[in-house]
Amino acid sequence: MAPAGLLPRRFACARSMIKHPPGGFSRGLAVIGLTLLLAGCAALKTPPPEDAATAGEVRAEADAAYAAEDWERAAARYRGYLALEGTDAEAWYRLGNAEARRGELEEAEAALRRSLELAPERAEARHNLGLVQLQLGRRNLLAARRELPAADATATQTVRYLACLMALFRGRPDC
Repeated sequence: MAPAGLLPRRFACARSMIKHPPGGFSRGLAVIGLTLLLAGCAALKTPPPEDAATAGEVRAEADAAYAAEDWERAAARYRGYLALEGTDAEAWYRLGNAEARRGELEEAEAALRRSLELAPERAEARHNLGLVQLQLGRRNLLAARRELPAADATATQTVRYLACLMALFRGRPDC
């Protein structure tokens, strides 16, 4: 076991344990305890890296990538920002939009839902969530259509339902 004088200064909280090492079975327990204590001391004393970005800097990078329509980078930076500031409804909204532009529809849906949890009055988020859900539905309907018989009653009902949805969207609730 290392003498107390050989430990780095930042492990000073463990120095007193080294003066009188225990023997036998308890020695193993002491080593385990000392290891955990040193890990705890190191975790408490470790300063953040010099290049650590603040939440504001990460958000600014995300916004710049979003404005430049660099959806991959925007999504990555918004995810990083939201790991720091998870209650920003606008950032969740923009993450949802970036994910949708990347074709990551499930991720887009989750982000837009989170945006609406934080700001339920956001009509744009609700609209975009609806569009993402329609794209997910379209994907599923096309996959099912390939497996259904050509003259299937379900397909005819689906076409009528989709026509009704379009009429409702255009403001003509005639279905």
